[in-house]
Amino acid sequence: MVLQKFKLYEELTARIDKGKEFYLVIVDVIDAHLHKDILGDLVFTSVMNDVALWVLQLAHKSMKNKNIMAFEYGYSQIALICSGQTNPHIRAKFQTLLEYGYCHSTTTISHLFNVSYKVAIFNEQSDISAQELLEDVEPPKPCNSTDEEFNSEKYTFSKLDLLNAMKNNELELWFQTKVDLKTNKEMGVESLLRWRHPDYGVLSPVDFLYWFKFYTLQCDLDKWVITTAFNHSQTWVAKGEMTQIAVNIDGSSLNQRHCNLVDFIRESAAIFKIRPELIEFEIVETQVIEKNSKIHHALMDISSQGFSIAIDDFGTGTSNINYLMYLPINTIKLDRFFCTNLNYQDLDIRSILKLESRKSIPRVIIKKALAAHKSMNQTSLSTLTRSTVDLLLCTDHKIVAEGIETHEQAVIMHSLGCDIGQGYYFGYPEPRIKG
Repeated sequence: MVLQKFKLYEELTARIDKGKEFYLVIVDVIDAHLHKDILGDLVFTSVMNDVALWVLQLAHKSMKNKNIMAFEYGYSQIALICSGQTNPHIRAKFQTLLEYGYCHSTTTISHLFNVSYKVAIFNEQSDISAQELLEDVEPPKPCNSTDEEFNSEKYTFSKLDLLNAMKNNELELWFQTKVDLKTNKEMGVESLLRWRHPDYGVLSPVDFLYWFKFYTLQCDLDKWVITTAFNHSQTWVAKGEMTQIAVNIDGSSLNQRHCNLVDFIRESAAIFKIRPELIEFEIVETQVIEKNSKIHHALMDISSQGFSIAIDDFGTGTSNINYLMYLPINTIKLDRFFCTNLNYQDLDIRSILKLESRKSIPRVIIKKALAAHKSMNQTSLSTLTRSTVDLLLCTDHKIVAEGIETHEQAVIMHSLGCDIGQGYYFGYPEPRIKG
């Protein structure tokens, strides 16, 4: 049975009041408007009810012994509320079944309804309303994902594992140098999270960060990172090292009412007697930051405390040029895409002339670059890089080039107008103690 949408809010509110763990699944029909145009409103509405029953049947099949309720949610969406805990393996099975799609057949034609789905988890530590829970629904990662964000085939962790990692000082901050491309002097460091696991050795976030999100511990992790970075800064300042530390925080933590990350930053800064100019917060985005949103106001508050704000991976993902008009950004970090495989032979004609005017590289290299340019008949990487940097040079933001791995890349990015460089060419992340 599929219940009406208003029942969804009632059920969510009742379950949140009880404080028992459950998870919310939103299933969305892909290209629903096209199906609606072909079938007409009445037929489409009828078929959507069939799709909802199909989704509910698959949920019962993959999540055995689960109390599952189905609701209408939008003209092309179905919401499921599932009692108890879940795990990636159950969700992966559910996703596999969904991938076959639902086929609606008539005497003359068949329509295949493909769907996508998203998940939000509520547990006893959550402090959130029904509406906020619906807004916080995030796409899940499949259990066998092997992308750069998550590899669950290699590592699987429980919530207790993660809590113990923070409690037992198994987590560490390593630091990678950021360099002034003009003087080659250190301009600061970026703090990067590592887990010194007792069985697996040193793990990078790619191996475990998903699990913090899965168990809704991202806010706890961000607070641990901030506290640890502030502690390092206090120690370094006491030893005379005025090094700015870039601290990564997840945008989703700024969007959660119960997290109170802005107040935590203010209180922690007072405890550690932090000099705000020595801390820069890098915002890791998982969603678009809308004007006047919770994240926008949170960043304004953090900036008013005297801290610098940096947007990471600019030019890819959810970062967009509109941010420059309303977010309190001090630094823009170009995505490493712009440096990947960049070399003198890849330069477009305007980049060559720009380097030549600055006398950044020998004339013989300019000649080789010009010769290579004559054989190029498509947009080069340097064309995209130069155009992006030229656009940012019209603003007052510092520009950081990430992913620099060669001397050529350092010279090119400096000549194009980047202020700061970061990458393996200047140094690998390391667990250092300064002073």
